Amino acid sequence: MAKTKSDAGSKKERNPFGISELNLGNGTWRLRWRQWEEQGDGTRVRKQRGPVVTTAEKSRVIAEVEEALRTRGWWESPTAPAKPADSNLEHVALAWVRWKIGTRGVAANTRKNLTASMNRWFKGLRGVLGLAPTDVVPGSAMTTGNVAKVSGRWREKYAESTIYQTLAAVADMWTWA
Repeated sequence: MAKTKSDAGSKKERNPFGISELNLGNGTWRLRWRQWEEQGDGTRVRKQRGPVVTTAEKSRVIAEVEEALRTRGWWESPTAPAKPADSNLEHVALAWVRWKIGTRGVAANTRKNLTASMNRWFKGLRGVLGLAPTDVVPGSAMTTGNVAKVSGRWREKYAESTIYQTLAAVADMWTWA
């Protein structure tokens, strides 16, 4: 029996726990689902979760999430992300730029702006900290005082829009980290 147009695509395969998979390209996937989470006051709130995983770990994470939702009703990442205070901050920034490019498929101009913002930031941060260009910038250098010192030095050197763009990129990178 031949399939008719109405038969084709009429049934979607659905995950019994509502986990959807979105291919972000470059071997990465975003998994999404909703789960109930207890609040401090005893109420429950339905929250969306969506970790980004590689193709190699996708099926393992899906199985882990399904098991957690079946038994407990919620899933928590086994490795809670921590601020990279002791890591090389430039490596974190490079990973962030790669993530931005990979997840959004950004245009060439955006790529240039992100890279220029990170270069400008690290040059300014090294100047404030008195580090040589080859020295490692630790994550612990990300303090409010250092951000104020760097932006203060830039007031006469750069336009307000350039300072804003750079600091917005830095804030986004640090939040992502």
